[in-house]
Amino acid sequence: MIMVFNRLGRCFLAVLLALPLLPLLSPVTAGAAGGPLVYLENGTLHYNTYANEEETNAVNQIPDFSHAGYGGGGVALPERSEIPVKAVLGPSGGDDRDRIQSAIDAVSALPADANGFRGAVLLTAGTYYVPDTLYMRQSGVVLRGEGQGADGTILLGNTPAAYNLLQAGPAPQEVRIEGEDRNAQSGTSLYTGGDNRYIGSINEGDWIKYASVDISGAKEIHFRVASSHSNGTMQVRLNSVDGPVIGEYANASTGGWTTFANAYVLIEPTDGVHDLYLTFSNPAGGNILNIDWLNVLNDLVSEVPQTRQPVTSSYVPTGARTLKVASAADYRVGEKIFVVRTPNWAWINELDMAQYGWTPQAYIAKYERTITAIENNILTVDIPLVQSISSHYGGGYVAGYRAERISRIGVEDLRFDSFYAGAADELHVQDAIVFDYTEDSWVRNVTGLHLAHSLVSLNKWNTRLTVQDSAVRDMVSLVQGGRRYPFAINHETSSMNLFQRNYAQDGRHEFSTSSRVAGPNVFLDSYAINSHADSGPHHRYATGTLYDNIQTGALRVWNRGSLGTGQGWTGAQIVFWNCRTYNPLGTTNDDVRVASPAGGKNMAIGCSGEEQVQDNGGYWESWGEPVLPRSLYLQQLQDRLGVQAVNNVTTPEQRQGSIWGQLAAWKGNGNPAEYSNNLARNQSYASSSAYSSYPEGLMFDGNPATRWAARGSGTNQWVSVDFGTPLEYSQVVLKESSFPRVTSFKLQSSADGSVWEDIPGAAGDAIGSSLTVHFVPVNSRYLRLYILDATGEPTINEMEVYNAPFTAPDLAQGKTYSASSTYTGYEAGRAFDQNLSTRWAAQSTTGQWIAIDMGAPAAVNTAIVRETSYPRVTGYEWQYSQDGQVWTAVPGGAGSTLGSRKINGFSSVTARYFRLYVNSASDKPTINEIELYHLQ
Repeated sequence: MIMVFNRLGRCFLAVLLALPLLPLLSPVTAGAAGGPLVYLENGTLHYNTYANEEETNAVNQIPDFSHAGYGGGGVALPERSEIPVKAVLGPSGGDDRDRIQSAIDAVSALPADANGFRGAVLLTAGTYYVPDTLYMRQSGVVLRGEGQGADGTILLGNTPAAYNLLQAGPAPQEVRIEGEDRNAQSGTSLYTGGDNRYIGSINEGDWIKYASVDISGAKEIHFRVASSHSNGTMQVRLNSVDGPVIGEYANASTGGWTTFANAYVLIEPTDGVHDLYLTFSNPAGGNILNIDWLNVLNDLVSEVPQTRQPVTSSYVPTGARTLKVASAADYRVGEKIFVVRTPNWAWINELDMAQYGWTPQAYIAKYERTITAIENNILTVDIPLVQSISSHYGGGYVAGYRAERISRIGVEDLRFDSFYAGAADELHVQDAIVFDYTEDSWVRNVTGLHLAHSLVSLNKWNTRLTVQDSAVRDMVSLVQGGRRYPFAINHETSSMNLFQRNYAQDGRHEFSTSSRVAGPNVFLDSYAINSHADSGPHHRYATGTLYDNIQTGALRVWNRGSLGTGQGWTGAQIVFWNCRTYNPLGTTNDDVRVASPAGGKNMAIGCSGEEQVQDNGGYWESWGEPVLPRSLYLQQLQDRLGVQAVNNVTTPEQRQGSIWGQLAAWKGNGNPAEYSNNLARNQSYASSSAYSSYPEGLMFDGNPATRWAARGSGTNQWVSVDFGTPLEYSQVVLKESSFPRVTSFKLQSSADGSVWEDIPGAAGDAIGSSLTVHFVPVNSRYLRLYILDATGEPTINEMEVYNAPFTAPDLAQGKTYSASSTYTGYEAGRAFDQNLSTRWAAQSTTGQWIAIDMGAPAAVNTAIVRETSYPRVTGYEWQYSQDGQVWTAVPGGAGSTLGSRKINGFSSVTARYFRLYVNSASDKPTINEIELYHLQ
């Protein structure tokens, strides 16, 4: 089913398939220059440009995401042998928190070596009880265990309280000031309520002074306030009652005059110690708010004062690396800068987000970049922008910044677990690992069990982190908002981070970003099952995230409207690339949904799922059919840094194709490197019959000395594997080494385990000691080996399933083509150019055909037809001819519909000419691609 929504998320067309609007069903494929937005040509990527939603200037392009990850992308994580072990601990059987913390602190005090590492703390295998948070505050320290499996190193949270197990990163200095500790005031009063003393009776024209407050590096001031209405404002001023305003708070009701809640004010970056004045205005009259305390947070990453220069380019496109500023005189090549987007009310109103409390100041976005060239006030930066900057929507500025981060923090080879009181218990470990203010750090080979929120949460100012080969299972919490975000970027300031080869089960928002996250960030080659919600940018306008080969329950970027107290538009410049959604829990969360806000563009390219939800402005390309390259991130990395950079950060299985099957089999049990990409391992199995000592599971255990044995008959016996989710596969290895008895077999696929289809080209006479069966890739949840006949009760030692590269030559390539009729510009050759965005189109409806002259007789037994643009064929047959005049139907080569990909397997036919004959169609047939093969 396809549903279409308007830009504000209101459904205006629920049953599109009932209407004769076939062009709406096809993927959108035209950039400004026509064709797909990204495509491979001569081994490298090429880009077409596009216009953002409700704009006409087609100057944007998909940005380069390859800078995400450790070392800026393409840099291998340090080998464990490169980091010397400086402390070794074993479990004590009691409280181990202080022992581990002391070891971390001791290694943190050591000098760093030439590579920036102080050393590793090694926790040997066993269970360590950790009743409170561990801290890693110094660069170059690694916390390492002896494995993420059940027999490895387990850090077990055993306190009945909501806390995090490990906090990595320095702690910013906080300056907490109680409201009553004012140095001067006018018009306010001091009150006592419960345990609180607070400032009240604040009206128009009143003011409060706090003397000598250090605001160096501060980005915001937090307040504890209470109010029964939303009238009035509070200004933060420097040095006097009428001093410059560095921040402003629009009062909002907290529900009552003694119902206190946290609020914050974003302030202009200011160095030094100053007197802070709070001034108040309320034209409506009456009290404004009460103040309990204020907290100045001295951010460790902040603008350098007096370095701002406005962006004078009227429009800086997405994907651009150059922008013009008023003056570049004070900047230098190699300098780190913020490129800052400063939206205005026109942008807020265009998105219709004011109704949810959005304000321009709250949506200022800062993107970290480095200047690589300067010429005539034009700055070139190292990483393309992932969000356009338009003067119409407020423009932006550039400023220098300074950062106090730690680096080379590693967490590896560990299992995190938590005690809990029941399935809905909330008083236990929330996050296993939290990062703040770190760079060039990593998490690898870590598994988390029974967590309430996250395995890894990237909070403030984390950049160039890699989180890989990690898993989350068996989460424990209420299944509702604020819970179960297994892999999360939780703060707007974390960018250039890579999550890859990760597994999640029973989450809600498995691979997610929170409000205003400024990319680029990348989620790559990861797998989630049993999702209770969706992955994607979760809320409030994250920008520049690539979801690349992600399998999850639902994948969405859209306008959430009032959900979650006004989350509104979740993101812009979000790319879903070759992703798939599937949810065995049901159909509530199993869709791909894409919408685009004004001034942005979100995309689903090469994706598939149980449901396609087309909101207004969403860009769709090649729905239901993967595109090349398999991975956008890895191809961009190769284009920028070469093949070795890709090899540095990938596994052999990853370079060969999708690894969803490997992740599904692994599930965080031990080292994923020990799992081949055999999709059939650790799955569920069934059989027609079995001897008690030879169950079907022995056919998939990786041990050729064990076997399944059927019972009762040598004919019509079978064994099936349930992958748990639809997987793509193209190769099956069968081993019948103990007793070779099979004389006829075939492989079959099924979506539901009940209705089975023969896999074209996947049948044979005998198996023997080892037989590898290659076929056109099939996507299904169930696969079975069906034994038609055998000399005795069949017994199979091993069955392995792989998504191996399909390398059979397409026999239709480079041949001569003809057709019964052709629309101008849609000639027959376009059905053989390996480009899904082009097609052959006929001029009539029935009796149409498209033919291939092979040049010489050739054997063919498999045809693939893709009718992706306009699925109209309702009856067809394959025909062959020796002279191009007399045609004969290919046995088994007929069918009704074609759709996005139809695989026809038939008895091998040797002929010079082949053609697809359309007997009937709902409209003039149009075929995107045809391939012919002879599969052994």
